[in-house]
Amino acid sequence: MCGIAGIFWSNTQDQKVTVNQMVEYTRYRGPDGVGLAELGIGVVGHSRLSIIDLSDEASQPMYSTDGRYCIVFNGEIYNFVELREELIELGFRFKTNSDTEVLLNWLIARGKKGLRKLVGMFAGCFVDIKQRTVMLFRDNFGQKPLHYKIYPDGSIVFASEVKSILCFEGKKASPNLIAISNYLVHTQSDVDHQTFFAEIEQLEPGELMLSDGPKKFKKE
Repeated sequence: MCGIAGIFWSNTQDQKVTVNQMVEYTRYRGPDGVGLAELGIGVVGHSRLSIIDLSDEASQPMYSTDGRYCIVFNGEIYNFVELREELIELGFRFKTNSDTEVLLNWLIARGKKGLRKLVGMFAGCFVDIKQRTVMLFRDNFGQKPLHYKIYPDGSIVFASEVKSILCFEGKKASPNLIAISNYLVHTQSDVDHQTFFAEIEQLEPGELMLSDGPKKFKKE
């Protein structure tokens, strides 16, 4: 299952400590290890559930060979074997048997358009460290969650679960009465960007969010 979390464009201190706490809050999602990466523009973290490749080299956050790109993601890419073969034809080389390394290189090669060819259940964060850009993404059926909150200073916090974001804030949650009412009256949940918590949103199924700086967020 795995769990992911991260902070970007924030001026707060001890971001690495904070993201570690956020990941630990959902450690049950990934009991096999925790990894963190400081990327200059932010920090990402991952709690790992090892399934396909059990080696340490398949751990996340995972960097590209040249260190320019980094990824954390939760889920599985069902067609990663086919994508791997296509990437090998393009000249990519692999050191693991993981779908993580395939997804990382696939996004390097194909960019955001490559998400359309993925078959699986997933949510993740892909960072171009050199260009200082961030892409958050979620699978077409929304089987894996990705929650986030954008703050007035232009920073963003994301996580697999809401309680990790509340951990970052260090305060109790405020209810989103509209979302709660829709659930109680119409039995609707996870149908749009709203969550049961005020000011905390989620990517909708098949949606991605791009950012290249504070207060610069674009959904597609």
